[in-house]
Amino acid sequence: MGILRAIVRFYFGLQVLFLVAVPPARIYAQYKSSFPSDENPLLVVATAFGLGTVMYGLPARAWWCLRKRKASARKWALAASVQIILVGLVVVGISWWHGGRGSRLFNHEILAGVAGLVAFSRKWEDAETPPPLPVQRIKGDGTSRITDHAAAVISIAGYIGGQWLWARWGAGHNMIEPGFLSGLVLLQIAVLVAIACHEAGHAVVGIRNGMVLRHWQVGPFSGKNTGGRWQFKFLPQAWYSGHVGLVPTSLENLGRRNAGMLLAGPVGSVTVGLTAWIGALWAAYTHLDFTWTFLSMLSVVGLVDFLVNLLPLKVGQNYSDGARIYHWWKQGPMEQLALAHGMVSSSLETGLRPRDWDMEILRKAASCAVAGEQAVVVRWYAVLHHRDKGQIDEATMAALSAQTYFERAQWSDPHDILSEFLFFDAVYRQNRESAEHWWGMIESLPGKEWDAERYLAKVAILWLRGHHDAAWDAWDAGYTLAMRLPACGAYEMTQKGFEVLREALTLDRSVLAPCDKLVEQRELMLQPALCTRPDL
Repeated sequence: MGILRAIVRFYFGLQVLFLVAVPPARIYAQYKSSFPSDENPLLVVATAFGLGTVMYGLPARAWWCLRKRKASARKWALAASVQIILVGLVVVGISWWHGGRGSRLFNHEILAGVAGLVAFSRKWEDAETPPPLPVQRIKGDGTSRITDHAAAVISIAGYIGGQWLWARWGAGHNMIEPGFLSGLVLLQIAVLVAIACHEAGHAVVGIRNGMVLRHWQVGPFSGKNTGGRWQFKFLPQAWYSGHVGLVPTSLENLGRRNAGMLLAGPVGSVTVGLTAWIGALWAAYTHLDFTWTFLSMLSVVGLVDFLVNLLPLKVGQNYSDGARIYHWWKQGPMEQLALAHGMVSSSLETGLRPRDWDMEILRKAASCAVAGEQAVVVRWYAVLHHRDKGQIDEATMAALSAQTYFERAQWSDPHDILSEFLFFDAVYRQNRESAEHWWGMIESLPGKEWDAERYLAKVAILWLRGHHDAAWDAWDAGYTLAMRLPACGAYEMTQKGFEVLREALTLDRSVLAPCDKLVEQRELMLQPALCTRPDL
């Protein structure tokens, strides 16, 4: 169902392009054979304007609501689907009555409307979620509303203009364009190929610069290294997005190596765009109509992607490649944020522990990140640093700050940060009210595979409630997973968390035990390799 929704949403987006780029009079002129030839010209123009508004206005509104994730998005999508079907039936009926010209396109419109009814027939929970927070810019980050609007103009005008030039050139060389549906499918494939080449540029240069790939996404296809194991997912709602997550194995010249990795993405886009451009010329020379259509689309998408990614943009809480390259060039506070993430993420591949992190870099990064996920994550880095050094008072102050920012942020998947909150509040603050609050939020989220961090949270809440038997069962399962994690600084912290919980559970269970038994259990508790509960 998610794939169908993504396709219908893309179709609604095409209606926006037609509404902006195609004059209603031209739409009417294309199908004027369906109307009497002696019509009043003013009536023709008025009819054309009305047709354009009716045909594309409602789908455009539906696309906008879906994009902004408004609560009314599903209703607008259903209304647009019904309208598309009705308009398609009327135009097809008139066309058949006057000889059948122009009916093919509107047959596709009817199919798109039916697909929209099917896709949005069931309640869509994502559409009921609140819209993302407004973009909060940081002074000196190089982004602005002007560049954001410029990127939108370049994307729309670049694609429409590029395809129009190719269409005129192809018509002059007797190239035959495919039908509506086949052209739509080819465009989807071209977009995915362009995204793959862009992200491959990041990955190849990053790996050559001493980084390790831990996450990649090309449209709906995604892979993530979690706990030393690769997990692959299909995410139809992310059809037009791409991302790679690279972790440095050393901090030497990290800024310069990171800038090279960032620049490689746009280079990948322009490379595939120019290669497809040459390939389209070759396909036209050899009269391969289908191949020419695909390569011409790919050339336009690749070159537009290159131009847009070089602009300094802020998309949600993330920055474009051009913005991040600008941050490195200016060496301002935003570069400190990038260095902080690089320093922390290196703990996933090296023996660097949180206590080894440079606190000054974390402070500078926290002063830069003032909203959203970034603000929470950077402050939680400080919690891990102080906790690993045994500075619980400092860790508590940082934790309260991070939790305050969390209440004002939106998260796509807050499982991990909520588990961290719960563990700290239960074990170090022993605040049951706060821990229960975080546990309630975890249970309200969609199901997720149980990992070591989530077991830490479960053991902590059960211990705080006094359910020791259930807590020991969860401890056994979680510690087994923790011991399978790769040997690196970040996962050592996870294993240390289970040792802390083992100590807490053992002391609670040993209150009524004989004195000699208690001494024996304390000695067993100090053994790092112990992975089973004390035999009480």
